[in-house]
Amino acid sequence: MVLLVAGVMVAQAVLPLRTTEILEEQNQLISQELRPLQTLVADLTGIYVRQQARLQEYLLTGSNVARDQVNQLRTEVVREQLNELRREENRTFEELDQILSRRDDVTGNLRIELARVLEAATAWQLRHSAALESAEGRAGYIQDVATGMESYEELLLALENARDTLDGDLARALDRLRE
Repeated sequence: MVLLVAGVMVAQAVLPLRTTEILEEQNQLISQELRPLQTLVADLTGIYVRQQARLQEYLLTGSNVARDQVNQLRTEVVREQLNELRREENRTFEELDQILSRRDDVTGNLRIELARVLEAATAWQLRHSAALESAEGRAGYIQDVATGMESYEELLLALENARDTLDGDLARALDRLRE
């Protein structure tokens, strides 16, 4: 009987410690990984939206063989803005990778979805790259703008799937906190 009472007392002392440890792990997962991942995926979405806006602006600024210096300057500014957005995109993917590399057990599906985002982004960017290089490329892209928009819509869908996966991971972590 004494052993039973002693065992119960030890369990009562250890159980709260383990419960606290589990809560701290889930809280850390949420605050140091899942929330920052959400922010970075949102940032990535914003980067692609701004890239699309700059691309459209670029397509509307005239030809690469500028009719005047103002048009040529505007074209160069938009191209540089696109290049800066691509650098920002690369930095964001590097930050995502740093966070994802910490925990394979939680982020496996998100890795897959982000790989799909990168694949869709690359296809979209390759699709419109010729438009950025020459007047002929721009004219060709404008003639087939529907295909370019399809590529962009596929990218947005891949981003939405990544956000949904991340939201599901976050919901599961929050559920574990409530248990």
